[in-house]
Amino acid sequence: MKWLFIFLGILVLLILIVLIIGWSLPVKHTASVSKEFSVSGKRIWNLITQFDQYKTWRTGLKELVVNDQSWTETDKHNQSMTFEVVVSEANQRFQSRITNDNLPFGGSWTYVLKEENGKTTLTITENGEIYNPVFRFVSKFLLGYTATMNAYMKDLENAVNK
Repeated sequence: MKWLFIFLGILVLLILIVLIIGWSLPVKHTASVSKEFSVSGKRIWNLITQFDQYKTWRTGLKELVVNDQSWTETDKHNQSMTFEVVVSEANQRFQSRITNDNLPFGGSWTYVLKEENGKTTLTITENGEIYNPVFRFVSKFLLGYTATMNAYMKDLENAVNK
């Protein structure tokens, strides 16, 4: 019985440490990833802005509903997020933001394309907010702020190389 109390005490202590660290982290963060592609900026632009085609190249999407300037993605875990277009400068800059109020996170992604010598560099910058202190801890120390952007870039690279 003594070991059970020791185990539970350690577990409670770990949870408190995660909460305290999570509360001490800022709600807002900025993170960026860049990748060079051996295709035109127009090709990259078409892939990232033709929302109705996302299911053909993005892994993990279970369902996709597209409206005029917004779309809703449902992932394999049945988590739904709605995005809206904030900025759209053809072949140069695109920004979308999460419009859901019921998620433990929010924010925007800005995509900047620079084409040079037949190659295009895409930079994605996330201006994110993580409201839940446990999720802040997990995002900062376990997953990393760039995990979703890196997965997106990998899917995009696979789409380009088809």
